[in-house]
Amino acid sequence: MSLVAKSRPEIDIKEAVGEFEFNVVPKSMFAPDGSMLHCSCKSALMAILEKLDGTRTGSNTEEHEIPPPERTATRMKVSLVDGMAEYDESDEVRLIFDRRRQECQEQGKQAPIYYKITDATLIAKTPMKRLLSHVKTKSELTQYIARKVLEKGQESGKNVVVARGTRCQATHRDMAHLESSHEEADTKLLLHAVDATSSGATCIEMVSPDTDVFCVVPSTILAAM
Repeated sequence: MSLVAKSRPEIDIKEAVGEFEFNVVPKSMFAPDGSMLHCSCKSALMAILEKLDGTRTGSNTEEHEIPPPERTATRMKVSLVDGMAEYDESDEVRLIFDRRRQECQEQGKQAPIYYKITDATLIAKTPMKRLLSHVKTKSELTQYIARKVLEKGQESGKNVVVARGTRCQATHRDMAHLESSHEEADTKLLLHAVDATSSGATCIEMVSPDTDVFCVVPSTILAAM
């Protein structure tokens, strides 16, 4: 608790302790009948699901067909991409990044090296782990990619939306209403899915290499049904 109070001063500890129950073991680790849902590591979840009968999982891509609005019968596909995961051609592409807080520098055995990201930065021979070891480099790389994607989208006439930090920009319309302080792209994906649907999307494709997205998105959709 003292670590949380020191690293996240914006959290009201008194309110958090008073309003939320503490458990020795998270309830999410148990099934309704009391049996334990054992998974020693998050990365093993996909392999476990693939062994289940009737489960079809080729990648962490969730695609959901949505009944089209009555006002139009035109099919509109929107791809929500977590970071730089690969995606197929869509009518609109939304690139969504995590928000990196400058004070949350990852710890390691060696001091992280800061690389200033510009068009002239040579990173071809730099290991990705070293390149991304400094939180400032990650932030600058995100800004650089976001800017280049928007520029490329404008040049090619593509509908592109980029969410990074607290900002959200697009090539074809104002997206200020989607600016948020969410740190994880996992939850931003859901915000963009709702917004894309309200804008006329009939097919939502979520592309992410993150197991959290694979777990959170289906459960959220089922809970909303």
